[in-house]
Amino acid sequence: MEVVTPAGSDETAVEDDVPEVPGPDANEDIREQKEMIQVLKAQRETKLREQGAEDRDEAMDEGSQKKREREEENPSLQFDFKEPETQERKIATNRRIPRLPEMTPERRSFAWGIAAFAAAVGAM
Repeated sequence: MEVVTPAGSDETAVEDDVPEVPGPDANEDIREQKEMIQVLKAQRETKLREQGAEDRDEAMDEGSQKKREREEENPSLQFDFKEPETQERKIATNRRIPRLPEMTPERRSFAWGIAAFAAAVGAM
């Protein structure tokens, strides 16, 4: 069963039942926000002033204490000179280098073959 509704004509009266509700006033909102910003700025400035005064007082107290500590300590700034070494130091070498002359001719030939192959593949 299909429900068919008659199509409305252009002359059908449409009633707007939307009540007129006063919206927010933009000028009033801007004024309130500006007042709020001024209050917040004033609070921030007073807080910064209080913190600045406290920080200055603490810095003065700390500075005088540090100066006293430095005066009381009076550390000796002596550098201990190290005598130059007169002994010869052993030079660290790679262990594989001395073994190169000890290789048999077959192994040496094999090693050169591998090196030549790697160079050829790298050149490609």
